[in-house]
Amino acid sequence: MTVLGFVLYGSTVLVPLMLQDIARISSGQGWHCDVAAWTCSFLAMPLVGLLMSKIEPRRLLAAGILFSSLSFWKFSHLNLDVGYWDFFIPLIIQGSSIACSLCPSLPSPTIPFLRKRSAMPPACST
Repeated sequence: MTVLGFVLYGSTVLVPLMLQDIARISSGQGWHCDVAAWTCSFLAMPLVGLLMSKIEPRRLLAAGILFSSLSFWKFSHLNLDVGYWDFFIPLIIQGSSIACSLCPSLPSPTIPFLRKRSAMPPACST
């Protein structure tokens, strides 16, 4: 969950600030970069949900961590001569890594609660 929090914080707060301060991109163009990452995450989440029934969720979580490492590695090679499209591909990778990390990790805390609740007799359940 720490890696997921770092990826979410990095994508929503730090990348637009870096775009505005270092790359001298306007806030509107920086927002467009974020929308690309959000759209990729939005489109990848149903696919990851389908994959969760076929692939073990731990493997999807590992893939999400690997994708986020790849996107941060691509960010590490950027310098002051960057433009809008130099940020685009790492943000797309980061959006898919958020989907791969978030979908398998969200249901895991609720599984023990659901198992306990389903074991209750019908008179006790609400």
